[in-house]
Amino acid sequence: MRGTRRYNYCADPVGRVAVDRELGPPAGVRSRPIVPPSASIIEPEPSRPAPSTGLRLLACGGTFDKRYDPLRGELGFTTSQLPALVERARLTVPAAVETVLQVDSLDMQASHRERVLAACRAAAEKALVVVHGTDTMSETAAVLGPHFGVAPLLDKTVVLTGAMVPAAVDASDAFFNLGFACACAQTLPPGVWIAMNGRVHAWHAVRKNREAGVFEAVVA
Repeated sequence: MRGTRRYNYCADPVGRVAVDRELGPPAGVRSRPIVPPSASIIEPEPSRPAPSTGLRLLACGGTFDKRYDPLRGELGFTTSQLPALVERARLTVPAAVETVLQVDSLDMQASHRERVLAACRAAAEKALVVVHGTDTMSETAAVLGPHFGVAPLLDKTVVLTGAMVPAAVDASDAFFNLGFACACAQTLPPGVWIAMNGRVHAWHAVRKNREAGVFEAVVA
């Protein structure tokens, strides 16, 4: 004697359709699982844009970006050299360049530092390099330091760097310092750092040794 066939029922636009477990749904009928009346339908969450994984380089002037003006016979500012240096470096990570200001760091005022802070806060990227004059780099780092690596900006790494000799001059340290800072911004934990002379320092534990022309750790 033949056994009784078992059927599953699936929802279909035209009503309930008997589906043979062995033979499948009748030809031309597209079956869909039944959703029990009491079951809640969970809609997928809308996709959110992923945070940028590239670099943002913020030009703030300093000796790094100075050029010699033959008419005045002095160093001054025109346009930032960062775009040309980024192209020359052949970076394989996306890198955006933003000119925040072009000023000698000795002429920096509190309003200038607030502009640097605002630019860092507004950046979509999580790895930031601030190209800054060396004379007051530590002062600007002290303004930025309390705002990054702590809530609500836990995920941004800000690295300040600069040069003792302008990038436009042969034998400048600018290109090396820039590359070093880009690497530090992608590998250091969130917070604010100064990367100069092949060494990296936390923002609150560094000073410029003007006699030696280097940055050094501050011993508490």
